[in-house]
Amino acid sequence: MKKIAYRYILSAMLTGTTLAGCSKLEEQPYGMINSQTYYKTADDARAAIIYAYSILPEVGYYSRGYYIITELPTENLTQKGDAGVGNFELDELRTTSTNPDLDNIWTYMYRGIARANAVIANVPKIPGMTDAERNQITGEGHFLRALHFFNLVRMFGEVPLRTTPLMMLRRYLSQNLLSKISIHRSSVTCRRLIR
Repeated sequence: MKKIAYRYILSAMLTGTTLAGCSKLEEQPYGMINSQTYYKTADDARAAIIYAYSILPEVGYYSRGYYIITELPTENLTQKGDAGVGNFELDELRTTSTNPDLDNIWTYMYRGIARANAVIANVPKIPGMTDAERNQITGEGHFLRALHFFNLVRMFGEVPLRTTPLMMLRRYLSQNLLSKISIHRSSVTCRRLIR
């Protein structure tokens, strides 16, 4: 009987302590890096453009993926015997929408676009930079975004046009970007991306 009483008393004390302690857990996060806390100095702007460039030598993009996707179907490149299913599909000109190589490069290109958009949107707001440096870094961001869109259009045709940084995923999920905005193969649209 004493054991049962102790259990009830102990569980009541633990529950009371836990509930009372929860009200004190309102802590402001610190050390969290996002677009509101990061873009403060010229060094941050330089680091951001380096980060935007860093997508190019990735294995899934220009280091290997881009060449496999563009050259394997042309017989300029021969696949290895132990190549994955995606390579066999490209080599035999029978790609499907689930091809992992195409999915991979699509992801890398939009990752590069997101990084370039972050530079374009945030670097002009940084105080204490010279106009020349600000324009240089922002211009490089515009170039990188245009390069990624150029590659996307050449590979996939009509693609969603994203010219602002991703702030909230929920906002993008609620909109049908494919039906509202798309990039076309016209030179007018390509010129607009570079500006």
